Amino acid sequence: MRTVPVKADTLADLMVILKSRGLSDEKLPSNGLIAYYHEQPIACGFIRQIEGGEVAILGEVATIKDDTLPNKIKHTAITLLVKELAEIAKAKHIKSLITFTKLPSIAKVAKRLGFMTFDQLKHTMLFKPL
Repeated sequence: MRTVPVKADTLADLMVILKSRGLSDEKLPSNGLIAYYHEQPIACGFIRQIEGGEVAILGEVATIKDDTLPNKIKHTAITLLVKELAEIAKAKHIKSLITFTKLPSIAKVAKRLGFMTFDQLKHTMLFKPL
């Protein structure tokens, strides 16, 4: 598995993932990665730096909607994306990442990656100091 930055030559692959989830590419931040399993784009993720610059939102992390692809591979892709996006954030002097999820399986992966979890109404807030 490998990741590649989102650029002009990878936009078609990004759209495959987003369209499979009913998402669009409107207003996506420029700091994004695509994870590939063999040559198939299977996940994407972005960091959005917010005002003040010391915190970033880890957002738009999505796996391709493909029931033939094992969840273990999807979780591996998300793990790889989060680790590499955290490195990008550190290089930009961002001190922490924050994100939200409705999925208990994603919260479980995030905990393994060092995120603290805070259960909210319908979402789990995830926070990671870098």
